[in-house]
Amino acid sequence: MITAIVLMLVGAGIAVVAGGFGYLAGRRAGQAHVALPVGNVCSCGHGYGTHADELSCRGDIPRKRNGMHHLDRCPCHRYDGPEPLPRDWTPAEITAFPA
Repeated sequence: MITAIVLMLVGAGIAVVAGGFGYLAGRRAGQAHVALPVGNVCSCGHGYGTHADELSCRGDIPRKRNGMHHLDRCPCHRYDGPEPLPRDWTPAEITAFPA
C-alpha cells in the first residue's frame, strides 16, 4: 500500500517537472529573434517589388490607434536600396564556333 502511494507521488513529481520544463521551453522558443530580410530592401523596410518603378512605395505599415489595428501607407517616396539586377538581359551574339 505504501509502495503504491510512493510510486504515485514519484510519477506525479516526474509529470510536474516534465510539464514545467516543456512550458518553460515553449515560452523561450516564442521569443526567437526574427532575421532581417535579405535582398533588395529599401530603408523603409519594404522590398523592391513594393516600389513602382523605383518611385513611391506601395507598402503598408501596420499601426495601432485607439486599440484598433490600421494599415497606413508607407511614407517612402523613392527606392534607395541596392541597385536591382537588370529587368532584361540579352547575351552577346555568337559569330563563330571554336573548332
